[in-house]
Amino acid sequence: MVTKVIMPQMGLTMEEGKIVEWLKKEGDRVEKGEPLFQIETDKVTLEVESPGSGILRKILVKEEETVPITTVIGYIAEADEPLPEAEEAAPPRKEEAIMREEARPVIQERVGELEPAAAGRIKASPLARKLAEERGIDLSRIKGTGPGGRITKEDVEAALAAATVTAAAPAPPPLAAEGGLQEMSSMQRIIAERTAKSKTIAPHFYVTVEVDMSRVLAFQEQMRPRIEAEVGQKLTLTEILVKATGLALKDCPRVNVTLEGNRIKYLREANVGIVVAMEEGLLIPVIRGADSKNLGQITKESKDLVSRARSGQLRPDDLGGGSISISNMGMFGVDQFTAIINQPEAAMLAVGRVVEKPVAFYGMIGIRPLMSITMSCDHRLLYGIHAAQFLGRLKEILEGPDSRLG
Repeated sequence: MVTKVIMPQMGLTMEEGKIVEWLKKEGDRVEKGEPLFQIETDKVTLEVESPGSGILRKILVKEEETVPITTVIGYIAEADEPLPEAEEAAPPRKEEAIMREEARPVIQERVGELEPAAAGRIKASPLARKLAEERGIDLSRIKGTGPGGRITKEDVEAALAAATVTAAAPAPPPLAAEGGLQEMSSMQRIIAERTAKSKTIAPHFYVTVEVDMSRVLAFQEQMRPRIEAEVGQKLTLTEILVKATGLALKDCPRVNVTLEGNRIKYLREANVGIVVAMEEGLLIPVIRGADSKNLGQITKESKDLVSRARSGQLRPDDLGGGSISISNMGMFGVDQFTAIINQPEAAMLAVGRVVEKPVAFYGMIGIRPLMSITMSCDHRLLYGIHAAQFLGRLKEILEGPDSRLG
């Protein structure tokens, strides 16, 4: 049986991918699950496994070429099996072309595929919809093979291209001599494009609150021994912020949204991203269902995500699917800053350090530990009232602290 190799969609925001390297040559035998090629997309380089066993008969997209998701990039078949002739890969674009123009995704038909359904509601089975939502796949980019073009679970799985992948961290470029020029790394170029695009398409506005951290700091000291005993990891303010943000999202569902075309998508889970800084840039892995996990679970998961991000071992499922992310620069001595929203999320929280300041409370002047939180909001999704309600609720949870935090 002829097996198509396609450019997989590794997250909701991915529109195209670049072939970094084919790990097999035409004519090589490959087994299902064996690493077949590497792609670069969404800030990481991913090693994709073969969707089938046989001979890599045809490579349609060469290394360093970029094509839209779901494009057929090769065929795996036995030596005596005829290959499809009608299907051709979409014209690839070199990396330089990506810098000059927006991607124009082209959905390629699969062998023996039915015509797509007419424009309107996407026809898909419940299992296909559930899997697509869980894996961050845009159903509008998949053609169904079921009756009348209905998308099946198998179609979604094919779009994932047997997406058991491991991340390969690109080596940083050598440092330029003082006063010289240095090429941006692949990650730096992608981050530059994505942040510039976010600021261009999303009208940002900012809302700031100061939070009295007295009770949170006491709560952290109280919980730290228990968390260390449970998961063997140190509880930090970041994990408490993730939990509190998840609770605030559940209490303010109007903020737990993302943008999908011209539609506002309400998320069922409170998925919170955490910005991880690295030498060559940053990654934003997501803690899913942050409101329903306890601090021990969040601490363990957070430490694991940070470790794998910095060692280049993140999986595509670790990225995307959130509605809000947290960038905590307090550990670097930063008091307050604003952050760029991670599209297609609705907002980003910029967290500063805890600073002791004189404040008035209960009619007296005292020294209190205060922390600044600035919320960057996408005005296409949120208005000032939504940001005010969310930050007010987050402040209440942290200053309580809310009994649900533990």
